[in-house]
This record gives sequence, structure tokens and C-alpha cells, in this order.
Amino acid sequence: MTCQSERPKFLAAMLGAATIAVWSIPAVAETVRVRTIRVSEAAGDTAVVIAASARPTFTTWKLEQPPRVVVELSGARLGDVNVPMDAGTYAVGLVSASVTEDESAGPRTRIVLTLRQAADYRVEAKGNDITLRVVPRVRPVEATSGVAEAKAEAKAEAKVEAKVQAEQQTKLAAQAKAEAAASAEAQRKTEAKLRDESQQRAAAEAKAEERSRSEAAAKTEADRLRAQLAEAQRDTAKARADATVEERSRAEAAARLEADRLRTELAQAQRDTAKARADANAAAQESQRQKLALGEAKARAKQAQAEAEDARRRAESAEGETATARSRELERDKSLRAAALEVATRQKALDRIAQQQREQQSQLDKAARLVNEREVTARASEANLAELEKEARDARARQESLSRDASARSKADAAAAFAEADRQRANAAKVTEQSRLELARAVSSRQQEEGRKEEQMQLRRAEEARLSAAVASRKAEELRLADAQAERVRLEKERAQLESERARLENARQALLAELQRAKSAAPPAPAPVAT
Repeated sequence: MTCQSERPKFLAAMLGAATIAVWSIPAVAETVRVRTIRVSEAAGDTAVVIAASARPTFTTWKLEQPPRVVVELSGARLGDVNVPMDAGTYAVGLVSASVTEDESAGPRTRIVLTLRQAADYRVEAKGNDITLRVVPRVRPVEATSGVAEAKAEAKAEAKVEAKVQAEQQTKLAAQAKAEAAASAEAQRKTEAKLRDESQQRAAAEAKAEERSRSEAAAKTEADRLRAQLAEAQRDTAKARADATVEERSRAEAAARLEADRLRTELAQAQRDTAKARADANAAAQESQRQKLALGEAKARAKQAQAEAEDARRRAESAEGETATARSRELERDKSLRAAALEVATRQKALDRIAQQQREQQSQLDKAARLVNEREVTARASEANLAELEKEARDARARQESLSRDASARSKADAAAAFAEADRQRANAAKVTEQSRLELARAVSSRQQEEGRKEEQMQLRRAEEARLSAAVASRKAEELRLADAQAERVRLEKERAQLESERARLENARQALLAELQRAKSAAPPAPAPVAT
């Protein structure tokens, strides 16, 4: 009987201890805030100072393709910091930051520095500040004006690329902030739900304690009734021994009535005890079921956390592939501009050759007209020479005729006419020879012009071939650029899908963690078996 009366007190003490354990959960530590990110440069070295509201716990590592330095602060969130931003130094380009939420480890802030040069880094922690020094392996040197212009152009392109990456990082940061806000809201709701469930559990424990007290009271009452029954039986035996027959019969009747009443009360107390025992067994079964549900919820939470981590790794890989595709797209764009410049240069060279060919054609036409004129003059000179030779032959014939039968005067006239004919023939022969020489010079000049024209035609064909090759190269670059842009769009879509999958897995993980906390809070301690 002593053991039975002590058991309800033990159960009540255990329920009270469990309730105290639920309400004595330690508070979450205060979250560290990243207040500012400052960048400075000296002699090519870049110093990035991360100022926090308290002494932070952090890790650093380096990534490749593209080269980056990562600083991750545990238990920290971003304050009013203007990120992403362009550092604008020789060694460091874009500086970005993002926040992720972890149910077990709390928030984590990741700061990423994109390197412009091959470099090493050193980390120094002093007070609440983290100083990251990036030391390039090749120092900047003084450049000529042409190199300076090229560097300025490269810097402008880098700024454009940084702006594109900054816009993308801004979108990612906004998305991360939205996810963090949603996660914080879900955590707040989970905590409120946990408080409600803790209150409900306390009420259930109070009811269980009340049932235990009722069971103890019922057992105590049953013991009391048994004692009264035994006392009544002893009184009845004593009355039988001492009283008369009539008094004995009345006493026996009264004792039987009292015994019946006590038996009824004892039966009721036994029924109450059986009901309390059934309630205790049901509570034990419910506790076992909740323990099984708790184990399943833990397994699902671990699986969801693994899937979320895998989605995060795939998102980071997609981000790297997107950056590589963007770099290839910029290279294709540069090649396309170079091809367009080469095409324009070839076109200008072809225009110059065409102008030279038009000038040479004009000179050839002029030479052809000069040759025609010289040929006409030569033919006229030859006809005049033939006529003079004919006159000379006639003059010789007259001279011979006169030498036979003419007078001396006629001979003199014939000799003078013959001399005049010889003089004119010599002049005609001289003019004819001069015309032939001029004709030969004109023909030689025409042949030279035709040779130069043929040479210019060959140069023009060669330039046209090079122009065709440059145009083909430009078209090939345009096709490669289109392929790179399509690849970039595909990677962006894949990244968006991965982000969506990551968000879905994070929501599932949060739901499983909430279910896990709810199962932990709702699981009552296994009650001790009720003694019969």
C-alpha cells in the first residue's frame, strides 16, 4: 500500500521536472552585425577592412575560375552596407556579400572578393575588425600613353563587367534578404507555435497529474473502505458473541447492509483504478508513437538539409559557369569588334585599289587615244612618203628623158626638181620615223599601264579574298557570340531553377525542423506502470 501511494507523487515530480526543462531552454546569443566594408590601396596592395558590431568568428578560403577570396562570418548578418560594389583597385574588382540562414548554426554572412590579378592574401583580426590584405604577384608598372589608353579601355570594360555582376549580385542579395526575412518570419512563427505547444503540453501534464492524484485518491479511498469493511466485520463478530439473538440478527442485518455499501464503493474504486490504468497505458502508447514520429522527422530534416546543401553547391557551380560564360561572351565581343575593324580596313583598302584602277583605266584610255592618233599620223606620213617617192620616180624619169633630148636649162630645172623631191622625201622619212618612235613609246606606255592594271587587279582580288575571310571570321564570331549568349541564358535558367529548388528544400527543411520541435515538445514522458 505504501508503494502504491508513493507512485502518483513520483509521476507528479517527473512531470514537473519535464515542464521546468521545457521552459528553461537557453536564449539565443545576440547576432553579430557587419557594419561597414572599407577598401584602400597602397603600392598595388589592396586592404579590405570588415568592421563588425562584436568580435566575429570567421573562416577564409580561396576559389579559382574566376579567382576569388571568400570570408564567411558565423552567426552574423549584414547591416547597412552598400554591397555589391566595385573596389576599383589593381588587384580587386567586385566585392559582394550574401546571408544564409541555418536552423542549427544560425545566420552566416559570406563576403566574396573577385580578383583582377593573380594574388595571395593575408588575414588579420584586431578587435571587432577583420583586415584582408590582397598582395598581387606582379606589381603594376609605369606605362606609355598607348598602354595607358589600353589600360583605361580595359578598366572601362572591367567596370562594365563589374556593373553587370553588381546588378546580378544585387538581385541575388535582394533574393537572399527576402529568403532571410521569410526564414526569420518562419522561425518566429515556429517559436510562437512552440510556445503554444509548450503551454498545451503543460496543460496536458497538469491533466495527467490531476488524473494521477485522482487515481491515488481512489486507491486511498479503496484502502479506507477495505479498512472500514474489516472493522465492520470485526464489530459484527463481536456483536454476535455478545448480543442476544434478536440484537445479533439486527446487528448482522446492519452489518450486511454496511458490507454491501462498502462492496459497492470498493467496486467503484476498482473501476476508477482500471480507468486510470487504461489512461496511463494510452499515454504510454502515445508517447511511443511520438518518439517514432520524432525519429522520422529527424531523418527527414537531415535529408532535407543534405538536399539544400547539394542545391547550394549546384547554385555556386552554376554561378561560376555563368561568370565563365560571361567572360567568354566578352572575349567573343572583343573578337567581333576586331573582326569588324578588320573588315572596315579591308573595305577601305579595296576602295583605294578601285580608285587607283579607275585612274589607271583613265590613263590607259588616254594612251590608247594617243596610240590611235600616232597611228593615223604614221599612216598619213607613209602615204605622203609614198606620194613623194612616186614624184621622185617621175622626176628621175623626166630627168633621164631630158638628159637625152633637152636643153641645158631643162636639165637644170629637172635637177632642181629632183633635189627638191629628195629633200621632201628625206623630211617625210624623218617624220615617218619620228611617228614610228612615238607610236612605239605609246605602245610601251600602254603595255606598262596594262601591267600595272593587272597587278592592281591581283591586289584587289587578294584584298577581296582577305575581306571575304574577314567577313567569314566575323560571321563565325557572331555565331559563337550567339552560342555564348544562348549558353548564358541556359545557365541563368538553370541557376534560377537551382535557386527555386534550394528555396523549396529550405522551406521543406524549415517545416521538418518545426515538426521536429513540435514532436519534441508534444512528447510526454513515459508513465510508470500502475500497480494493481
